[in-house]
Amino acid sequence: MSDIKDSLGNENRVLSYLLLLCLIGLVAINLVLGSKIIKIQQSISTIELKIKDLASGDSQVPVNQGLPYTGKLEVSTAQIYGELENPEVLIVEFLDYECPYCAQANMMIGELLKSIPGKIIVVRFDYPLPFHENAFDASLFANCVSEQGLVDYKSISTYLFENQSALDRDSLLSSAATLNLDVEEIRKCIDSREASDRIEKSIRIGEDIGIKGTPAFLISNTFEIMNSSIVLEGELIYLSQLSGRIKEMIGN
Repeated sequence: MSDIKDSLGNENRVLSYLLLLCLIGLVAINLVLGSKIIKIQQSISTIELKIKDLASGDSQVPVNQGLPYTGKLEVSTAQIYGELENPEVLIVEFLDYECPYCAQANMMIGELLKSIPGKIIVVRFDYPLPFHENAFDASLFANCVSEQGLVDYKSISTYLFENQSALDRDSLLSSAATLNLDVEEIRKCIDSREASDRIEKSIRIGEDIGIKGTPAFLISNTFEIMNSSIVLEGELIYLSQLSGRIKEMIGN
């Protein structure tokens, strides 16, 4: 009988120790969670204050300011259009044909070229994002069509942005037939290693600059155009800043 009591006593002590350890663990977890919750609340409060500052105009951070960029761009893989003789402002674009905001950017730049004629040069790099399954083929198609010389790059590019739901390869080749282009030549061009290398090089250029998404732009009014490169001092901006910054640079 005494042995039974001793055994039960030992079991009760073990259970007590276990319960105590559980309580200590729960207290520790509560302390950690409480600390994290406080930090989250502080972050939310900071964000709310910044939003209020922006809304009231009290913020000291210029909303329209881009990230400074100085460098030399190799542009042999880019498409270049706009004012080629004596441009005042440079826009370097990184666009993806499946990106809806890139379609907006294409329209915005078209409007800028019309409203501020003779002052803007545009250098466009293909930057198809990996999760857009048809964007790479669309870039191939735009470059290959423009090489035939029957449709200029700006026109075929706009056509693709206006038909973003039909960028699979079959639809692209059907478009070529509709536009009275040499479908077999375009097919050959699209399948060529040279055409793919051009786009992959453009992607690497964007990655080296630090482009994370599309549309993205480098803009500058301090630049020098050489044979196959451009040296510039400017800034990296995104779509919401584009029109305002270009007009500021030109003085409109």
